[in-house]
Amino acid sequence: MASDLFLPEAPPLNATWLAYENANGLLNPPKPQEGLSPSDTLRLRQRSYAKTCRDRNERLTSPKGPSHALLSDIQTHPDSTQSPDGATIHLRIYIPTALTHPQDFIIYYHGGGLCVGDLDSEDLQCRRLAKDLGIKLVSVEYRLFPDHSPDTAVADAWAAFVAIAKLWKYNSDQQPGRVYIVGSSSGAQLAAQTAQRARGTPYLISGLVLRCPVTVDASRGGVSIPQRYEDRHTSFSASFGTSLLGFNPDNHLPIARDMPLNADSFAGMPPMFLQLCTNDIFYSDGECYADALREAGSDLVIEVLEGWPHTFWLKAPELEEAGEADGRVIAWLKQRVGTE
Repeated sequence: MASDLFLPEAPPLNATWLAYENANGLLNPPKPQEGLSPSDTLRLRQRSYAKTCRDRNERLTSPKGPSHALLSDIQTHPDSTQSPDGATIHLRIYIPTALTHPQDFIIYYHGGGLCVGDLDSEDLQCRRLAKDLGIKLVSVEYRLFPDHSPDTAVADAWAAFVAIAKLWKYNSDQQPGRVYIVGSSSGAQLAAQTAQRARGTPYLISGLVLRCPVTVDASRGGVSIPQRYEDRHTSFSASFGTSLLGFNPDNHLPIARDMPLNADSFAGMPPMFLQLCTNDIFYSDGECYADALREAGSDLVIEVLEGWPHTFWLKAPELEEAGEADGRVIAWLKQRVGTE
């Protein structure tokens, strides 16, 4: 691995981001409501997060908003599949009018620490991917902690993938298309876990995009970090915390059993675009995962956005730098969609 990916401490935040968080009050988040249990506090946060995302989407896609064009020339409709335990997994399908690759799909897993997020939270990302690539996209709403375990989210992600992949492989009068997976944060964790599980199955993945992925449990003193990465995993520390994702050593995140970096083998992974932000407590998750993939000989492109916080493009999509980050994901996918 290139030595310049290793960061003992986070660099200074980008000046444009500092100005944005100051102007938008991100440095003074609302205090949590007192007297609630941790579970009820999280359920309250789920509702608040959902409303914040919906309000942001409405503002940005209003007639004078910068993302208004994402509402036109694209259809969305609800769908669903079943989990292994019989629960309903809600899906949203995006179909652009200019469908240049009708047999192909993108499967999209939203982020949110496996605690928050839904089909609306990254709607603008899904719309842009589908429209710019001329490809169908299926967004997956998996079940969340604390009402469900992190392993339930992993199972839901896999069940959705298999259902969509079966449609791609068997329900076609034409040449079977290709499946691509995109995920951000914990959604990138689910994307990586799905891709690792898909190896050796009939369900081939033609491209994988991981944006600020969570790949290992770095809490509790890092006891779950593989020994070879203990000294390299530096980002679960105060200097990498930001207003978007702070560092709290006592905050044990909900973690699935089989995290991507703890895999026995990294061979056979699909071509991958890995996008990392330096000012992110999960930066080392991605950096160490990249090291494991490179050692296994993976087809891997890595982009490091220096001075930017965790998945900032979701919280500030109106920033030029956010659009550029999205654009590089789309450019990488364009090189693969319809060309294999």
